[in-house]
Order: sequence, then structure tokens, then C-alpha cells
Amino acid sequence: MLASLTDCSGGIMGWWLFSASLLVVILLVLKIKTDGESRVHELHFERERVLTAQKFYLEALRRELAQLIKGVSLETFERAFYKMHEVEQEFKRSDSSRCKAEKALLFKKFPTMENFDLIGTRHFVSYESAKRNNHIDELVERYREISTFLILEDEVSSRAISYEDERRIFEECIQDEKNKRLRYAIDEAMLRYGIRRGNGTEIGKQEEYRDGDYEVTSLIGVPGREFTPEIEYGIFCKKFNEYGVYSFFVHSEDDDETKVYHSYYRSDGLFEKKSHIGSGR
Repeated sequence: MLASLTDCSGGIMGWWLFSASLLVVILLVLKIKTDGESRVHELHFERERVLTAQKFYLEALRRELAQLIKGVSLETFERAFYKMHEVEQEFKRSDSSRCKAEKALLFKKFPTMENFDLIGTRHFVSYESAKRNNHIDELVERYREISTFLILEDEVSSRAISYEDERRIFEECIQDEKNKRLRYAIDEAMLRYGIRRGNGTEIGKQEEYRDGDYEVTSLIGVPGREFTPEIEYGIFCKKFNEYGVYSFFVHSEDDDETKVYHSYYRSDGLFEKKSHIGSGR
């Protein structure tokens, strides 16, 4: 009887020991699995952080290059932007092997992200100094290489840039900058022509003015021109091959205060079409 109880107790203890051991093994497996999954998530997030930092670094370099190129020529940067738009569309039509080959070439030329930095970007170095040290063709080429790399990132990342998405915004921005440039050129041309601004307005006596940069023509009384109470002048900016119209209107208030209103327009070679680009007093 005692022997039977001992055997039964030993069996129960053995079963409990087996069950406890099995539970420990299961918990260890679950912990290892959980730790493994946690580590995978950590590695994923770490990779995401690295890719994001890499993208922002390259975009910062690309922006610096864009500002330098625009400082020399808006038209040159405009051509570079549209060229990259074409490259993006071409990659979309190509198979993955072409994209991988292009990316491999870039990795060979630029083993690290820092190698993309052509101008030695420093926050305290002026754009003028950077421009003096690099030819515009070099700036454009590096702009294209960085842009190509960012476009190819679309193969593995949703953070890649899209020239198609940015095109509308770019067109608005570049046109705004061209308008500001033309307005500044009109002011400079009219200053040379002889109109002085201030409390009063003096009209130059000559009908035309020419120098190495500008041509100014009075549009007052031109046959066939639509009547306007404003005094208008046509300006040709030789450097940018652009035409503009400057006009002003003198208005006397009830209190006898005289105000002069100025308007600026983009125009054609005959000064017939006018697109408003700014005004002032």
C-alpha cells in the first residue's frame, strides 16, 4: 500500500516537473521570439531613420546647388529641372535592371553620402564664395547626380522625390522669380532713362534710351495703341532677352495730396501684350 502511494506520488511529481520544464521552455521560446521581433522592429526603425537622414542630407545639398545655379542663371536651372523630369519619366519606363545599374554607378562614384558634397557646404560660407570656386557646369552636373540618386530611391522608399509632383509648384516659383527679376530690371532701366521717383515725377525729355543693357521707348502717342491715362514706357532687357512695360499714373486727392501709382508688366517685342507683375506707390 505504502509502495503504491510512493509510486503514485513519484509519478505526480514527475508529471509536474515535466509540465514545469515544458512551461519554462515555452516561455523561453516566446521570449526569444518576442525579443527577436522587437529587434527586427528596432532594426527596421533604425534603417528608416538612416534613410530619412540620408534623404534630408541630400536634399539639403541639392537645395544649396539649386540656389547657386539660380544665382547665376534662372534659365540654366530651369533647363536642369526639366531635364531631371525627363530622366524620372525615363526611369519609370525602364525595367528594374536599368535602375539598379544606374544606382550602382552612383554608389561607385560616391561611396559615401559626403562624397556628393561638391561645394564643401558650410553654414557660414557665402553663396558668392561657393560660386567663385565652382563652374556652373559642375554645379549643374552634381545637381543632376544627386537628383538621379533621389529619384532611384523610389525603388526602395516612399520618401523619394517626384519631379512630376513638384512641377506645378516649380513653375509658379520660377515664374515669380523671373517676374521679380524683370521688375528690378525695369526699375534700373527707368532710373537710367531719367525718371526720378520721390515726391514728384520727372519725365525724361528723350523719346528713347539705349545702352549696353537696356532699351527704353516712350509709348506715349504711339499710333494704334489703346488709350490709357497712364504714362507708359516699353523696356527691352538685353541680358535676359525679356520685354516689359512700365507705367505710372499721377492722382490728386481731395486734400490736394498728389500720389503716383506705378505698374509693371511683362510684354512682347511690340509692347502690345501686357501681363501684370507688380505695382506700387
